[in-house]
Amino acid sequence: MNRKQYIVLLSSAIIAGLLGGLISGYIFSEKTVIAQEAPQTSTLLQAEQIRLVGSDGKILAVLAVSPDTREPFFAIYSRKDDKYRAMIDIFDGGPRLVLRDVTGQTRVTLGATEVVNKPKGILEKRAVSSLTFFNSNGELIWSAP
Repeated sequence: MNRKQYIVLLSSAIIAGLLGGLISGYIFSEKTVIAQEAPQTSTLLQAEQIRLVGSDGKILAVLAVSPDTREPFFAIYSRKDDKYRAMIDIFDGGPRLVLRDVTGQTRVTLGATEVVNKPKGILEKRAVSSLTFFNSNGELIWSAP
């Protein structure tokens, strides 16, 4: 290769490099990408009431604070009549589980509750450790202790 060919080849390489750099810079500079910030995750959820609803909009369960007692409760509802069938709450400062039948009558309580003492005609409070069964009329049929 003689000197003239060498200069032409070197000039062609330099021009090709410059043109390639300019063209690639023009093509790739138009596609600027800006990274989005990662979403912030929260470690706290605050609400006075959380409702679990079915696809039809009916309430299936509620976790809330009672407006009367200002105590928390969790209730599970029936799809058939929108009445709660099971509830866990705080009654008289102690935990309580209440189970109801299809008519909405309380049938079983585990924990603190109140029952009517028919012979005395007064309302009695049961201890947190009590298990109480009621008939379909809401009358006490068995309790321990």
